[in-house]
Amino acid sequence: KPFLSCREELLLHAEFEGASPEVRKLWPGQVVEVLEGPRRETATECLRVRGKALKDGKIGYIAVKDAAGNDIVEPIKVLVCRLSTTLTTALDVSASKTVRKVEAGEVFEALDEAQEDEKRKLSRVKVRTRRDAKEGWVTLKGNSGTCFVEESDQLHVVKTTTPLESNFRSGSSTLRLLEENEVFEMLEAPKIETKEGEQRMRGRSEKSEGWFTFSKFLTPWSPRYRCLRSIDLTESLSASSDVVRQLVSGEMVEALELPSYDEASGLVRVRVRTEKDNLLGFATLRESQVYLEALAPEKPADR
Repeated sequence: KPFLSCREELLLHAEFEGASPEVRKLWPGQVVEVLEGPRRETATECLRVRGKALKDGKIGYIAVKDAAGNDIVEPIKVLVCRLSTTLTTALDVSASKTVRKVEAGEVFEALDEAQEDEKRKLSRVKVRTRRDAKEGWVTLKGNSGTCFVEESDQLHVVKTTTPLESNFRSGSSTLRLLEENEVFEMLEAPKIETKEGEQRMRGRSEKSEGWFTFSKFLTPWSPRYRCLRSIDLTESLSASSDVVRQLVSGEMVEALELPSYDEASGLVRVRVRTEKDNLLGFATLRESQVYLEALAPEKPADR
């Protein structure tokens, strides 16, 4: 059966479905024996929408619901500042003091019905700012019809941290994470994205069996390794055991067992035999850098 080497962390799940309980985690350098597959999961539909984060004006795409069908955002009925204006202490602008400036994109909760400032012919409303809970009066429309603040039914509050992504396709580059209670303005109607199911395989590693998702970070494994940097060859799995000798850059070794995760050191280690002098021992595959590089399996000779 084929063996695959992990270049990144890999999760084994109890069932074929990717949402099933986790059996164990494999670390970079560990190897999984393929027992079954690949099989593709059923295609799924995801509701996505293009919009703007009012906190900083970034525009991108988010999912409207999570994988379990729970809402990620929910609508809120609020006022939004469209043009920079001033929050003041009273309805009458001439008799007011400035509380602070408000910038385009800020969101308010209306505390009362809109009223007219008869002296200046302005439509004004008392509000509470969502950003810092300041209360005061803002102008909805100026005497020449300019809109400063208006009601919006396109605003939603984020219920759980979610990525704001650059494209409609799920998994595209993340612009930033939208935080819980942030306000998000939908710029278009939500659309359905149909996602092709993941390729799933069943495998075994260190007596644990489970299903995993096949990706570009899984490569065919062979037991031959090339040493990229000097590393100690030790007597046992423990990285602190006695040193047999040092492996040098360019040296070739053969794995006698599948790589194992040493919980004491947090390292992936493998039992090997040196091709140079037939010594046996254990070596670390990687730590902060790669020490042993697995060579690609040899292709069958052409007949």
